[in-house]
Amino acid sequence: MDQKEYTKKRIEISKTHPDRLESVCCFISNGKDLVQEQLDATIKEAKDKGYNIFPADFSDKGKCMKGLIIYKEIDGIELAYNLCWSVDKNISYSENDIRVISKKDKKEIWMDDICSIAIEATELIQKRLKEHGIEIKDEQEDEFYIPIFNALEKYTNGNYRNNN
Repeated sequence: MDQKEYTKKRIEISKTHPDRLESVCCFISNGKDLVQEQLDATIKEAKDKGYNIFPADFSDKGKCMKGLIIYKEIDGIELAYNLCWSVDKNISYSENDIRVISKKDKKEIWMDDICSIAIEATELIQKRLKEHGIEIKDEQEDEFYIPIFNALEKYTNGNYRNNN
């Protein structure tokens, strides 16, 4: 599926799919600041619908923000919501609410690991090609690295180890 089809399908899912997060959609369309009750309702709905929930730190125009990334793959499309609030707001969540990953979801593997695996695979390809007299220049490495990285990323949770 090309990027245009992917984007069209993601927009369609975000508007009509029964697993979209109604609490977030309603909240965003009203343009309100996040409050504790809204966060609690969104976390409950996300957990009930099988979403993955991860803590995150955000920055908005130099201002430090706290937040959660809530996502789920639906029909091959990743639907994600980023909730964030100012660090000075008294908004919190329980540790039981975050890092929810069901057994049928993607294996927990960190993005840092994906980078390492993709580099190792690229180095192996270079080594094996060299045995056949083919040398890959530094600027050509991305022709191998990027597709390997993208393929590996599809099988992971997409979270960074440092949560930044």
